[in-house]
Amino acid sequence: MKLLTILALIATALPCLAQHDAETMLNPCETTEGMTIDTGADWPGTALEVNTDPRYITEGAASVRLSGTSPADATGNSYLCLALPIPPTDFTDGVTLRLDAATSTPDQSEALYVRGYNAAGECVLSWASWSGLLTDRMQTFELHPGMSYAGMAWEADAVEGREPRGVVKLRIYTGTHNAGQAFDIFVDNVRTGRSEVQSFQNVTKMSNACPA
Repeated sequence: MKLLTILALIATALPCLAQHDAETMLNPCETTEGMTIDTGADWPGTALEVNTDPRYITEGAASVRLSGTSPADATGNSYLCLALPIPPTDFTDGVTLRLDAATSTPDQSEALYVRGYNAAGECVLSWASWSGLLTDRMQTFELHPGMSYAGMAWEADAVEGREPRGVVKLRIYTGTHNAGQAFDIFVDNVRTGRSEVQSFQNVTKMSNACPA
């Protein structure tokens, strides 16, 4: 009887847990419609295309791939940037940005930047890494506004204190230190989620988890 009661409680709780972290699709990356190449478009051979290789798909039937070759005479870092539209979205009150990404050139695609812009073209979200986070396997990057997390550094200077509201465009970058090298990035399943993780600056009261 006790076991049946426990199972009934678990069955009741599961829908609540699912609702607590319900995800909302922003862009399924099934097509390149509305997407543009914002950096690297003028390099010969740069391409933005639909990918159907299942190794680089986490949702639906496709993902998108941005690829190019850094200039042979490059003297600094070279970047590829994918700009993709999303419905107007507020990233406040625990809303996080989640996206799945990978590369077929992990030795070259060393950088990952993700930035969000409002309808006025102002940057209101910005994270960056040069730690080689992209691998040849798709992984989910969960990005918390106002926070550095899981290797992605929050760029406070880029957002200049603006609220992450009304975001309509994301720019997703990868970059290489090397000249004359082919590199790429795959992106899929761009969505929002919810998280209990929050920036320290948003904490307004002491936790009661540890009684005196």
